[in-house]
Parts: sequence; C-alpha cells; structure tokens
Amino acid sequence: MSSILLLNNQIEVHNRLSQLLTITQQIGLQGSGKLIQNSIQLKLDNRDGMFSLCEDKSYIKNSLWINSPAKVYDNNSNLIYDGIIYNVLSDENSTTFFVADNLSKYMKQKVNYTSSTAETPAEAIQNIMDSLSFTYYDSESIGKSHNIYDTNSCKIMVTFETDDNITLQAALEKIAEYGAANIYNRNGKIYFSHPPDTAEETNVLISEDDIKIFPQIAVLRDNVLNDYRLYYDGCSGTPITDSGQNDIGSKSRSIFGTNSLPEFTSDEGAQIYYTTSAAAEYIGEKWIKLTHIDYSELSCRPKYAMSIRVNFDFIQYVEINKNIKLNYKDWSEKVFKVYTQSINYDKEFIDLYIVEEQCS
Repeated sequence: MSSILLLNNQIEVHNRLSQLLTITQQIGLQGSGKLIQNSIQLKLDNRDGMFSLCEDKSYIKNSLWINSPAKVYDNNSNLIYDGIIYNVLSDENSTTFFVADNLSKYMKQKVNYTSSTAETPAEAIQNIMDSLSFTYYDSESIGKSHNIYDTNSCKIMVTFETDDNITLQAALEKIAEYGAANIYNRNGKIYFSHPPDTAEETNVLISEDDIKIFPQIAVLRDNVLNDYRLYYDGCSGTPITDSGQNDIGSKSRSIFGTNSLPEFTSDEGAQIYYTTSAAAEYIGEKWIKLTHIDYSELSCRPKYAMSIRVNFDFIQYVEINKNIKLNYKDWSEKVFKVYTQSINYDKEFIDLYIVEEQCS
C-alpha cells in the first residue's frame, strides 16, 4: 500500500493502521435490485492522542472531519478508493474512521420524474440520473441492458413525484427490481446489468492450485423462485402467471414447492408498471431463469455458490459482475459470476464470492 490520505488529503495515515486494510466491492444476489454502497473502516493507532475527539492537539478535535475526503492509493500510486468520512469511533488506544464511497452523498437526492413515453428499465435508470445531473454512471452497461430489454419488448412507465419523497438510491433499486437487474457501484460509477439467459464468455480461468483456502460451497435453495403473479397496464386486475403462460417453473415447483416472486402491481397510482403482458411475462420468466440451473428439465436445481481465496495476481483479471471459469475437483471450466470481491492489499490476497451461471 502506497498511501492513505485523510482530512482533505492533508494527513498520511498508512503507518498508523492497526488492522489490515481490505476493500470490498459487491453486487446484490441474482437480480435483487439492491445497490450496495461500498465502505471501509480505517482503524488507526491513537496512543499519542493525535486522532482523539477530546484533546486539543488532535487533528479531529472539531467537526471539520465530517464529509471530508479519504483517499487510498496502491503501490503504483493508483487511486483504489475514493470516499468521505461519515463517522468516527475513538478511545485512548485507537480511532476508527468509517468511510463511505464518494457516491453515497449523491444517493440521498430526491427524485421527481415521470416517463414521457414507455421506456426500458435501463432507459428509465439513465433518464432519472440525467434529470438530477448525476453523471457518475457507466453508459456501456446501461446500453447493453437496454438492448436486451428492447429485444424482448420489455418496457415500463415510471412516476416518482415530489410528494413520494423517494431518494435516488431507492428509485434506482426499485426499477432494478422490476427489471430483474443488478445495479451496483464499482470504482466510483453506477453500473446497471440485466443479464442474458446464458453465461457470457470469459477467458479468466481459476484452477484448483490457485485456490488458497479450501472453498465453502453452498446450494442457493432459499433463493429459488419458480412462480410469478405480475400485473400490467390493461390487465383489468387479473395478473399474468407462470402456470397461465409458458409454465417454465413447473418442474421446480414439483421439486421445491411454490416460491413466488413479489407481486408487482399496476394499480392506479403505481410508481412503476409494465406496459404490456409481454413485458410482465418476460420479467417473470427471467426471475425463474436467474435462480436455477436447467430450470425446465427434470434435473433442474438451485445454483451453487462458493467462497474462494486466490492470490494477488488475479487482481487484473477478476471484478464484480464478471464471469470466471473454475477447474475444481471434477468440475472443468464451470462458469461462475463474481458477486463479491474483497482485496487485501497488505497481505496481498483476494476473497471472492461466486455464483454458478447457466451456460446453455
């Protein structure tokens, strides 16, 4: 680690760290729509009182530290974390700074937005951010998701009025949920990802020899969704259901019982609604596909998830919401998506939480 600068970039504190620094980035699980704000804690040696809340010589004797910048650089002087200090916990021996990602200060803005015409969830996301002059987003991921929605005739109408008192974060999360998408923060930008039905190609291969700790493998049984009841504009109060359409969740329901996703309504006054039955059907089926492997076959099952630790060499190859191939035991190039990436810059290792992807 090259340097850690606090308090308007005036104080270098890396030599005061009393616990290892780990920077974590993550996305919500399988289209949950949750925008997880990245944060870190910097625990510093305070035995000399220079970071005390009650000593006159301290750098933080007043409240000027609130919302002040905190920047972390790697050994090559690359900025790897750009945040603001939002709280402090201090005692005689140590002081911990709680640092939130720099985007967090924008997420509390209130939204006043109404769709001028039917739009894809990706278009709605971008239009809302543009309406607030918020420019810290990744246009490529939004455009890619828009193309998938557009191909599948998936459009919505959105109305967030001033009286709704809805924040930018809440608005983005709600649209992502209606769109079966992930919205996440990576390196100071908002990304929006609506996945295709089959795994995207990747050249990143992790072998059994690359794994530093025996991995934990879980079956995501509690995440299985196999039915839906979704309302849309013009449905006259009668929702569209999986059993009434293509019935793609029937195999899963016979094995695991019925697990329905939340009902998304289009009643009068609804903030978001699907404009057609085709849009509602597409999203309902997407949720089922997202939580299964071979969803329509007798072999259908929940996805597998793993926690693995790999060496620091993978830092330039792995990132959240990207796929990797895994060779482990009898698995050969099984495809997983990275949902959490925790980089320990002091001990130089990377912890990953990965979830299996459907490949065909």
